[in-house]
Formats: sequence, C-alpha cells, structure tokens
Amino acid sequence: MSNRRAISTLTLSYPIGSKDDPCGKEGITHLLEHMLVKSKAGDVSLIELCSRYGCEIHASTSKERLTLKMEGSRARFVSCYSAFIDHMAKLEACAELSADLLEDEKQVILNEMDYKMQDLAYRNRQIYFTERWNGTSLEHPVLGSATTLQGIGPEDLHAQFRQLLRAYPDLELVHSGREERAQLERLTANFLDHKAIVTEDEYRKALYDVMVYAARQLGVEHVSIHYCGSICRLLLSLEARQRLVDVDRKEAERIIGGYPGNPEANTEHLRLLAHDQPAFVWKEINRLLGAVSIKTISEGNCLAINHTFHISLVGSHHWCQLTNENHDQEYAAISIRPDPVIRQHVRKVTKALMRYVQSGHTADIYASSELGLISLFIRGSRNGVTKALHALFFLEPGKLEACMVSERVPESRIHSVQRVCDYYVHNNDWRIGGKPMQVTHQELALRFSKQLSNGISVVTSIQASQAYSDSTDHAGMEAKDTADKAHAFGNENTAPPFLIGPHEYIEIWPGTSYFAPDKYFSHVLWSLMSGMDGQMFRALTLETSQAYSHTFFSRELYDFGYMLLYAHCPDPKARNELGTSFRAMLEEIQEGLSQPMLEKAKDKIRLQREKSNRASAQSLIQMSANLLCEGNMDAYLSYKNQLDRVHPDSMHTFVSEMLMNSTIRWETEVEGNAELHSG
Repeated sequence: MSNRRAISTLTLSYPIGSKDDPCGKEGITHLLEHMLVKSKAGDVSLIELCSRYGCEIHASTSKERLTLKMEGSRARFVSCYSAFIDHMAKLEACAELSADLLEDEKQVILNEMDYKMQDLAYRNRQIYFTERWNGTSLEHPVLGSATTLQGIGPEDLHAQFRQLLRAYPDLELVHSGREERAQLERLTANFLDHKAIVTEDEYRKALYDVMVYAARQLGVEHVSIHYCGSICRLLLSLEARQRLVDVDRKEAERIIGGYPGNPEANTEHLRLLAHDQPAFVWKEINRLLGAVSIKTISEGNCLAINHTFHISLVGSHHWCQLTNENHDQEYAAISIRPDPVIRQHVRKVTKALMRYVQSGHTADIYASSELGLISLFIRGSRNGVTKALHALFFLEPGKLEACMVSERVPESRIHSVQRVCDYYVHNNDWRIGGKPMQVTHQELALRFSKQLSNGISVVTSIQASQAYSDSTDHAGMEAKDTADKAHAFGNENTAPPFLIGPHEYIEIWPGTSYFAPDKYFSHVLWSLMSGMDGQMFRALTLETSQAYSHTFFSRELYDFGYMLLYAHCPDPKARNELGTSFRAMLEEIQEGLSQPMLEKAKDKIRLQREKSNRASAQSLIQMSANLLCEGNMDAYLSYKNQLDRVHPDSMHTFVSEMLMNSTIRWETEVEGNAELHSG
C-alpha cells in the first residue's frame, strides 16, 4: 500500500435493469456508459470535470453492471470528489441527452459490434462464422444487436439514465489522508442518501418487502419499494437505515410475525417463514442493512459501501483529457524508457527528475511513470520550456543525485496528472535475478544519465510554431557527447529535436506536424497496414525472424497524428530487411485499394479513438493530442467529417507520394563508426 498512498481512487459499480424492466431496452447497457461520461450537466461533461482536477476516469460495462473508476492525486482528490457528487446530482436533474449525441454514440457502438464479431471470427479461425452470420442481426451480450440499438430513442435512454443515477451503487473510496476522513464520510453519506437499492434476487426482494412493512409499522419514514418487471428498487435513506438498526429486537420480531405478505411480490414463502421464525427473518434483514452502512476498512482511509466485487467486464473504455487553458503557452511531452534497475526505483527517479528539470525555470512540470516508461509534460512560455528541455538534454548526474536526497517538492509548479504507478515493480520479469537490487543515489543518477541516450522521445509545440518544413520537422541525434547535443539542440531561439537516440530505431519516412491536413491519410494508411487479422503488420515486424523486438514509437505516433514509423530494431541486419518489407507493403496496399477496404480501415480508426491503448506512452501522447485539439474532446474522438474525404483515388496518390518521397534511414556500427543509409 505504501507506494500507492499518494493516489486516491473512487470506484462506483451501478446495477443496470434487466431486459423486462419497463424503463430498459435490450442493447441499452453499453450506450449508458457512453452517455454517462459524455453528457453535459451545464457546460461540462464528466470527462472534462475530472480533467480539471488532474484525475482520470475509467468506465466499463458488463451485462448487468456499469462501473466508474476515478483516480487522482491525494492533494486535489477531495475537491474533485465534491465536484463529482455535484455533477452527478445535476445530471440526475437535468442531463442533456441530445438526439445528435445519441446517434453519434450509436454509430460508435455499431462499429464496436462489427469489430468484436470480426475479432471473434478471427480468434476462432473459422471462416464459416462470418459467412453464416453475415447480414444477420447477431447479438452481443453487452452491446445488444444493431436492430435493438437503432430502436432506442432519446426518451427511452433518458428514462433508463435517470433510473441509473438514482440507483444505489457499490462504492469503494481509498484515500490515505486521515485528517479528511470526516469530510469524505459526510460527502459520501450525502451522495448515497435516498438512492434506490436495485435487485433481481427473489429472496432479497421478499426481505426488502418485509423491511418496508416493518418500517411502516414502526413509523420510520423514507423507506419505500417499487417493482419494475423482474426487479425492485428499495428507497432507503441513511437516517432511516440507522433507525431500523436501532429498533428493539423483540419489538421488530413481534411486527415481523404479523407480516401479511404482498400479492405484488413473490413473498408467500417468506410470509410463512416470518410467522414461524421471525427472529431469523429480522437477522437476515439486519444483514442487508449492514451492507448499506459507511465503514472504514483496510489501512489508510478506505471507505467501503457494499465493497465492489470482481465482475467480468466485456466493454472497457479509458477516458482522459487535459485541457490547455492558455493556448499561447508552449509544451513538450517527453517519454523516457528506464532500464530494469531504474524501474525498481522509478518513483524516486521520477520525483527527482521533476525537481531537477523544474529547478530554476518557470515552466510547469507534470509527470507519470507507468508500464516501464517515465513521462514528463512541460508547459509554459517558449523560453521556459526550452530551458527546461535544455536542462534535461544536458543532465548533470550530480545535481540529479542531490534531487534524490532532497524531499522538498515545489508544489506550486509540480503537478501529478496521472497516477504514479509502479505496480509492475512487483513483477519478477522487471527485476534483476528476481530480487530487488540495492543501488546508491549516485549510481541511479549515473544510470539515468546514460539511459537518456538509449531511448527518449520528445514531442513539442515549439516545432509547430516555428513552421518547420516536413523534411526538417523531426531531427534525430545520438546523444554521445555534449558537442553533439549542443549542435543538434541549438540555442534558445531554435526548436529542440524531436527524437534523441535514433541509433536503435529505423525512420521509415519523414513526418508532418499534427496540423497538416494529410494526418488523416496517415491514420487510414496505418489501419490498412495493421489490417483486421494483422497479417501485413506481422510481415512488417518480422515476427518469424525473432529479430524485431517491438514497435515502440509506431502506435504512439500514429495516435498522436504524425506520419511516422519508428521501429525499435537493435539488430543492424534486421533494419535493412525492415525497410525493404515496408516498401513492399506500401506497394501491395497501393495495388489493392478498394472502397470496402478503406471503409473497414476507417471504421477501425473510429473504434480505436474510443478505446484506449494502455501500452507504452499512450496516455502521455493522448494528453498531448488533446492539447493540440485545444481541449475539444468531440473533435479528438470523432473523425467522421475528416475521414469522409479519404477515398481510394486520394489514398492512392498519398501512398504514391510516400513511395516517391520517403527516405529510409538506419544506422549500423561499422568498426565503431556510425554509418547512415538511405533509400
């Protein structure tokens, strides 16, 4: 628990009504997830609200439950939790479920249906699957079918949406600030008060009916029950719950013994049981009432209300947005791959790096360490960002070591926008010999300084503002000595390099900036290369030769919008083969272009924009892309208008230009010297 105390989490698991619920319709469950995080209460959606406080919001759906998980830094979590509760109350009162938003989300889910069915056919490797079900309304257990989805209107969705927000969720809140426990308990009590407990279980429904009868006889208010198809909703305030818990046992048993039953519910078996064994029935009711209380468990400060159980999640989305409130500011997004030793101390190194880069400069520093990658996000004036990058490129191990010893963190300019996640340290695959390696601060600083030359990616707005040409947008350099660094970095009046340490990578073609109109063609081209079955992509990555290790930058840059393919390929012989395979792939795509082929590729892109790729630096690059889109999440997630102009003829021209203008570059070691090839 110690390595997660700086991170607070909130998990809510909502029940979703059954198919015979009059307020629900088949196929509506996954649609509710999309609308919950995107619908606006006032002028803000749930995604935008969490991003204001530097929190991430995750949403996932199973057949019967919808789960939200919010994570953020401890310092701002209480404020975010309070704003979240206010937002949910506003959604319940006046959610804006527009018909246009509903239709857009339907199309997203239809694309997801198509993708899942094709993926299922591929995984089963049964050709007859797609032939047999082609053109039929095959139903997915969570997504429903295309027919039922199209039949859902704004009125249907709004009714189910309101019922969802009024339901009593399973809630787990983990926050290690003990001094804020009372405030969190008060907020949680206000949030859960007068919520409806939903169940389909016949035994529970009968017990709830007995509970309501006993409450009426005892004069306890704010307890009622409503039946909708096969489910019931129990409205129970926390005050009423406490009054029922405090009732005298003998008085409660006397009242339960006279329970007359309820013709509306299937309670005959419990009526007989209440007459014969009222003490047992009251004990069962108390067991259910105990699950409604707010209690502190585990270490630190963990509030658990009906502790969330593990369920099989079919649909899963990761939503994250960082809004750049000052668009005049420059930024730089930096990704660094630490070696196995640094990974074991990644949190310490990340914090020290934040202090080191920020020291003496006016730029704001954001940082995260996740999945074996250290990511920094620097934002501020052009001069401030340039100086901060300069400090990183000319890193002094002695100063970094001093920052590891110092515990002082200038909170005013250092922020945590993501969880500092080093859970992978507990995986033996990341350890040296399966055991933690003890190293000094000096050795860590030296290792990190050396690691900077082995893998660092920098994406910065400074290049875009300088209007560099396509051929010079992305400069690469091998950071071996200060002179080389100084020559490539330039001075405060020139743009920093895009990529450092290309000696392990192959650059397939020079890229263009995110603002270039051709970026959508590059997205479609990557989708064509990867293909539904991945056959082309496997040919490119030389899967069978075992010489190709990992496409470290390809998806990162694809999602960011650059027409680049950087391949992590330490084997010099394989780099030449990789370049040849790539050119052959472009020619194959160019010859076989068709409209159906393009439409499938575009559908896959639309789906990919909705589903988060949790690998490598995806989260950091997604933040950068949101900034470049000026905080417009709709523009970032929806490619409908831009992709419509990608046709076979225009794509054929685009690929032809790639073949004519692309330069394949790689470096090989020849007797200690770097040799540059192009073709």
